[in-house]
Amino acid sequence: MKLKIHPLFFALALLLIAVGQGVVFFCTFLAVFLHELAHAAVARSRGYLMKEIVLLPYGAALYGDESIERGSAVIIALAGPLTNGLLALLVLALWWLFPSTYSVTEPFLKANLVIGAFNLLPAYPLDGARVVLGLCKNKPRALKGLKIAGVALSVFCVAAFVVSAFLQ
Repeated sequence: MKLKIHPLFFALALLLIAVGQGVVFFCTFLAVFLHELAHAAVARSRGYLMKEIVLLPYGAALYGDESIERGSAVIIALAGPLTNGLLALLVLALWWLFPSTYSVTEPFLKANLVIGAFNLLPAYPLDGARVVLGLCKNKPRALKGLKIAGVALSVFCVAAFVVSAFLQ
């Protein structure tokens, strides 16, 4: 499987490092990468070949066999968010065993919680939409609604980003 990195991913990395958010960037990158690896591993275990992971400035995408059976599609889609949930639980267990690791691992916990929860939203192309598509009977109609939800979510996220840039 190939790993491709979008040029703007590097720009975002440099920007975040320059403003002192290098640890947050690294933890988020690691959580996203492990999320995508989980999808790929579960797809492979179910007999599907994933060809590449593309790291983007706003997340990552996994590309491969698009003709995935409905039940497998649901399981593969849930693998990423479940992995993020398990990683968050591992960090919490680490805090319980070694409380001094809290300050070092807190950004990784937050990244996993946010990425896992966000990906469960039923907005295309997020994992939640793939679960809905795998469970529904009228796939074209559901896809249309999920794409509309995806556009609405994108507009909301861009607006929230712009507002947050001007407010503290």
